[in-house]
Amino acid sequence: MQLDITPCRAVAALAITRTNPKSPPGAAIRRVVVFIAHAHGDDEARFELHDHAFGGSTNGRDVADWLGGIIPYGAEIALRSTISQLRPAPSKAHASKWSPVDDTAWLRPVFGNDAKIWPLHLSDKDILETGIRVGLIRHDPEALWLAAGAIRPAKEAQVIWHRFLDLTRSAYEITCLSAARQAWWALEKARPIHF
Repeated sequence: MQLDITPCRAVAALAITRTNPKSPPGAAIRRVVVFIAHAHGDDEARFELHDHAFGGSTNGRDVADWLGGIIPYGAEIALRSTISQLRPAPSKAHASKWSPVDDTAWLRPVFGNDAKIWPLHLSDKDILETGIRVGLIRHDPEALWLAAGAIRPAKEAQVIWHRFLDLTRSAYEITCLSAARQAWWALEKARPIHF
């Protein structure tokens, strides 16, 4: 029996829905969808999708604890920075004392100071264009006015993951992992719903 000693590289992409992005760090979180990609070597990948609703977290601790139970130790974490989600972007006169929200503040106690947490600055346009490019969002010129909030969080989490790949991986890795994700997503959509 041969042991597989190829290190697994995991990335967790978070799509966070808040009632108010100007709230204290970690607060007002209503829903989190986590897309986790486990890459084994160059040609093998496994994916997971987790979705959890919250009653309106007051400090983010409940959210961070839930994430700590599903995100593998040592995984890189990518999420959309809250400042890029404010509509319209706040002026300095109207910014809250927590603006811009630093999501790493409520994630660090669970994942530690050495964890690689990447708050990506992605506009609604970035989310839509990437979603169209990777086949998660249908290209419809008349629908491009939609805010990214109208995109299903499961798709948004995958789009965030794709943007993270664009910034951190080689073209070869991006091609392999993207193709694996597309095949996985097709199987997920074809899965029967059980009541």
